Amino acid sequence: MQKPDELELNSDRSFQSKLWRTQRLGWLLMIIVIVAALVGLTGKGGPLASNTLSGTGGTFTYPRVARWQSADELRLKVAGSTGGTATIELGTGLIDALAIERINPEPIRSVATAEGQRLEFEVGPGPEPKEIIISIRPSRPGWVRHALVRPGSGSPVYVSFLVLP
Repeated sequence: MQKPDELELNSDRSFQSKLWRTQRLGWLLMIIVIVAALVGLTGKGGPLASNTLSGTGGTFTYPRVARWQSADELRLKVAGSTGGTATIELGTGLIDALAIERINPEPIRSVATAEGQRLEFEVGPGPEPKEIIISIRPSRPGWVRHALVRPGSGSPVYVSFLVLP
């Protein structure tokens, strides 16, 4: 033990410098994690939390980062028309990676196909788009990249997002 009036001649200066560098690195990593959470890169909330794709049949909004076994939403805005139906196909890989808890509004018809599941919705008259909300819960952590929708006879729209544990 060192007395208060003695010099620190036996202190290990290189160890102290390494300790300070390690502390600064820890502070930097904590700041990076906090900023990532604030902008939405760790799950819900923030300006980067969701991604929007526009296709031939409408606009699709999905999470960039989801949490394993945590509720999230896929939002589909189908262009309004004078009436009729809108068809959406969910790919088999997407159905395997996500548990679908609820679809609002309910589809008027649901058909299982070789590519996945085809859902038909009634589109009312008017210029405003019809919004379809699919409540999901990721079944496993990891990258999810599958065909989300194929409105009508259009080509598939692929979504890719990370599911964190």
